[in-house]
Amino acid sequence: MHPKVAALLTVVREIVEAEICRLLATPDAWFSKVLIFNKLIRGTAPQLTQILGEFVSDAFDGLLDELLASTETNRDDLGSRVRQAVDEQLMHAERALKNDPAFSAWYRVPDEFAHEDFVGYRGRSILQVFREPLRPTCSPDTGTH
Repeated sequence: MHPKVAALLTVVREIVEAEICRLLATPDAWFSKVLIFNKLIRGTAPQLTQILGEFVSDAFDGLLDELLASTETNRDDLGSRVRQAVDEQLMHAERALKNDPAFSAWYRVPDEFAHEDFVGYRGRSILQVFREPLRPTCSPDTGTH
């Protein structure tokens, strides 16, 4: 687990454990505690994701331009190199998955897979789950842009 994720998990664990202690101390308040847990999972977690994403974006805003200026590289050149590297790695992984009997059964997302993040990928290459967020301009079938 990444250290940043572990640190956030520690904070969330402390909050949840404090709520459990309150619940155990006042069992007659279980209904409000259920609502609190539901709010934590359905309300606070997505809000935390959004706010952390905005904070990280703001914190790094302008840094890329500063780094590019120091290397005399422009955004288009860097973007092109990153896209090429991502495409090469995904093509290499796809070939390895298709050709290795140990992984061939896992090459496609099973049709019965019900997780909401994967429903749109059922029957498609597992690598599409990674390719599309990394390369949203790629055609799902050809990998071209």
